[in-house]
Amino acid sequence: MRRRRGARPRREHHRRGRRGNRRDDRAGRRRARARRGLGRSLGRGVRRSRRRVGRCGARIERRLGRGFGERGRGRRERRRGRGERRGGRAERRRRDPGGPHRCRLSRAGLRLVRHRALSAAGIRERRELHRGSTPERARGVGRDHALVRQRAGRARGGDSLRRSLRRRQGRDRGGARERLRRRPLQARLAEGEGPGRTVSARSGTYSIVARDAGSGELGVAVGSHWFSVGSIVPWARAGVGAVAIQSIAEPAYGERLLARLAAGEGPAEALAAELDADELARFRQVACVDAGGRVAAHTGAGCMPDAGHRVGDGFCAQANLMSSPDVWPAIAGAFERSAGPFARRLTAALAAGEAAGGDVRGRQSAALLVVPADGEPWRRSVELRVEDHPDPLAELNRLLDLADAYALADRADTLAGQGRHHDAAALYREAADAAPGNLELLFWSGLGIAAGGDLAAGASRVRESITAHDGWGRLLARLDPEIAPAVESVRAALGVSRAAPGDEG
Repeated sequence: MRRRRGARPRREHHRRGRRGNRRDDRAGRRRARARRGLGRSLGRGVRRSRRRVGRCGARIERRLGRGFGERGRGRRERRRGRGERRGGRAERRRRDPGGPHRCRLSRAGLRLVRHRALSAAGIRERRELHRGSTPERARGVGRDHALVRQRAGRARGGDSLRRSLRRRQGRDRGGARERLRRRPLQARLAEGEGPGRTVSARSGTYSIVARDAGSGELGVAVGSHWFSVGSIVPWARAGVGAVAIQSIAEPAYGERLLARLAAGEGPAEALAAELDADELARFRQVACVDAGGRVAAHTGAGCMPDAGHRVGDGFCAQANLMSSPDVWPAIAGAFERSAGPFARRLTAALAAGEAAGGDVRGRQSAALLVVPADGEPWRRSVELRVEDHPDPLAELNRLLDLADAYALADRADTLAGQGRHHDAAALYREAADAAPGNLELLFWSGLGIAAGGDLAAGASRVRESITAHDGWGRLLARLDPEIAPAVESVRAALGVSRAAPGDEG
């Protein structure tokens, strides 16, 4: 056979073909090894992810105090039942919609998880389910979601667990924080969340903020069925203004409004600025008055009925969660009609509100705060609180009586320091009579009366206090004449000797 020009010998052609095949075989083997290595690495990643999810589910079960079904089986058992699983997957899904399924987590790939654990962890939206999930399983997620979230909220440590898991989950479509902002108020309050502030749920309060036109004093009086309402609602600063904050009260309003008033802003301007920056403004009830008698008030649409406020000349009465819509008008009317000391007018207004129905839940605490027309920011004319009492307004009036008696004694001390012992003796007597049974006022009034010239009456009062409690006798023995000028004569009248330094007497 004749060979074509340029054609290679057959043997050489076959030799080169075998070389090409060998090269192709080597490349194929390299690719196969690469595929096997990739498969092994992917398999290790999947197994590692499954172990992590298993540990996470175990932690959820331990913290929530509730099991989420049978945990993952061992490798041998899974291999043994592989054929059965392949044949009965649809049937298993129908029988057990709460079983394991695959769920898409942003930036984390597919992981084997249980939907109940995901619900407790904060994955609330069904759109995160894998596209291969059945409608029955999606409905199962919806059914179990509310119960798991409720139990998770009550479980010890549930809040911190949910927050940590939320941080680890997807932040698509605005992120987890945006979803949290859209959550209902009650859920946020239950978990202690707020707009960068401490939220205190103190609904059910009636109060009055006012300025006394005669003395220039500023004050707040409040009553509620809530423990220690005086620690959160009333705020006042001498010569600046007074503020009452209630109904899901935010304590920061007090200091911020007073700071704005001190800086020269009007009450309406200051209150509007604070409300504009508060996303929960619709749940607030705030009233304030400045040193000039200007008033501003806000009752949000979300305040529990009956709720409202009434602004008058230099005052505002406000209430929420009341048993009647007549409560705040009754408070305002009583204040307008009343006369006498400013603090008494405020307590009379509270009594009128209670008589009109008061808090729908009853009564528990009350408070009264009055500051002078000018002076240092810390000065107080009256500051009284009834933290917990079956009749807080009656107890508040009793404390106010006692405060008035001590105020008389303070004035008497001032007169005695000026050498006006006769005038001081009259005030001492009035103070002791205003608080019968108060041994302290009885003892000091006796010394004051003795210094005023009536030794017998003064010594009699001192003797009465010593008889009731012998500690007053030891105090009498230790007193210095510079503090009580008549102490030597009273000691002599009662036969008490002066105690040496360090001696009990």
